[in-house]
Amino acid sequence: MRQGYQRQIPRQNKNGRTTKIVGLLLIVVVVIAGGAAIWRSRTSSKLAGQMDYQGNNPQTELGNESKRDDSASNTDTQNKVLTSQAVQPSNASVPKPTLMKSSGNNGPVPVGAIIEFTCLAPTGYNCSVELKGNKTITLDEKSIEDNRGQTGAGWEWTSEKGSWTIVAALKDSNGNTNSSDSQSLEVK
Repeated sequence: MRQGYQRQIPRQNKNGRTTKIVGLLLIVVVVIAGGAAIWRSRTSSKLAGQMDYQGNNPQTELGNESKRDDSASNTDTQNKVLTSQAVQPSNASVPKPTLMKSSGNNGPVPVGAIIEFTCLAPTGYNCSVELKGNKTITLDEKSIEDNRGQTGAGWEWTSEKGSWTIVAALKDSNGNTNSSDSQSLEVK
C-alpha cells in the first residue's frame, strides 16, 4: 500500500440529518396542535349545550354579544366590583327564563332517576322550578348567580312516577314574575 493513503469513509451528511430532525419536530408540533384544536372544539360544544344563556357583561356596552367572557381574566376583587355594579332589573319587565332539564327529552325516565333542572336568566333575580302532575312540587327558590359569564341556578330532583309539566318561574325583588315555556316529563 501506498504510504499516506487513507481509505475515505463516507461521512453522513449533517444537513440531511438536521433536515430529518426538523421535519420530525414539525410533524410532532402539527399533531399536538391538531389534537388541542379538536379537544377545544369538543369541550366548547359541550359547554355551549349545557348553558346557552349569556348574561350581560358590565365591561362592555354590547354585553356578551361577542360570546367573550372578559371576566375570566379578572381578579376576584374586580369581579365582585363589577357584579355589584350590575344593572338591577326594572319592576315592569322580568325577562323570560330558560328551563333546561337533564333527562326526559327522548322518552320516559325511570322512577328514582336524578333529574337536573337549570334556570338560565340574568343575575339580580330569583328562580324556582315547579312540577305539576298528580301533585304540585315546587323546588326551592334560588338566586341567579354568575359562573364566569354563565348565569343561572340549578336543582336536582329524584323523579317520582307520573306525567309532569315543568316551568321555571323568575321573580324580581318587587315580586314581579315571568315563567319559562313549559316542558313535559314522563316518569315510569
